[in-house]
Amino acid sequence: MRSLREEKHQKKRLREEKRQNAIKEPSVIIKANPMVSRIINIMNRFDAVAIICTTPESLKLSIYARKILESNFKIFGQVSDFALDAAFIRYEADGYFVENEECRYILEKNGIDKDKIFITGMPVLENKNIHNKDDIRKKYGFNDNLPIVVANGGVYETDTIREELIALMYSREKYNMLIITGNDKVRRKYMNTAEFSAGVVFSETFEEDMMTIADILITVPDSKVIFSAFRYGVAVIASPHITVKERDIRKYLVKRALVLPVKNPAEMIAAIDELLVETDRKKEFAMRGIKYSTLSINDSINKKSALQLNKSNNNTQLK
Repeated sequence: MRSLREEKHQKKRLREEKRQNAIKEPSVIIKANPMVSRIINIMNRFDAVAIICTTPESLKLSIYARKILESNFKIFGQVSDFALDAAFIRYEADGYFVENEECRYILEKNGIDKDKIFITGMPVLENKNIHNKDDIRKKYGFNDNLPIVVANGGVYETDTIREELIALMYSREKYNMLIITGNDKVRRKYMNTAEFSAGVVFSETFEEDMMTIADILITVPDSKVIFSAFRYGVAVIASPHITVKERDIRKYLVKRALVLPVKNPAEMIAAIDELLVETDRKKEFAMRGIKYSTLSINDSINKKSALQLNKSNNNTQLK
């Protein structure tokens, strides 16, 4: 006899399957979204047997493409985040690669067969370049040996942490700041404030080599940037979330004492002062991050599932 929870999940799954099956005619889909046509061309051109989708949108469109082709190539969802985006849940997917146990639990709770879910850790590209810290400091305009605080505002171009950054620019005495924003207007606003001074520099994009010289990372809940900081032993201060996904990422990391959460400018200033003064505290966060990232990268399940997938000669990845 099924439990009430199982019945609830079954009903939810049936509703979702019904919704996904009620798609437009193939010709209309292709006309409405050229990406579907592109996926079809890729699959036909390379005669691929599997496709790994790294975004919810590419997963959805790949499922549409397979229906149109009436093909049997496999479709996998790659969740490269600490938390699961609900839009990733597609019952027609053949499997999922996820970063952690909580992502797997949520997929299972929403009706995805547990045998289709593999914990593979965070996918990363190994950077084999030898980093010379002095050269990298000069690359970003730092000619002294003061600690460096890197600030990442993500897609919001630091809009969500602007008050905090201006407060830091005003109060800082013994550290430099590297602010990441690709928006010229935002950069000019910072430079026109009374708080702006030497030792505050800007970069249009996040680069991994920043983590080799960073002492502290301030960031919105961004899995890619935070994981990079973990790998290089950089202490992370997490700003408040905006989206549900960011909330879940922040919650996951705070629960494991991997990041230091703050809510306002005063807390951020205090957090930076704490980490720079109490070096043992900073080392604790650094070591936890290194340990977490090492386990994630070297996950034994990762190696096993990757081996199974690589039995196929042709695999295509869509971003």
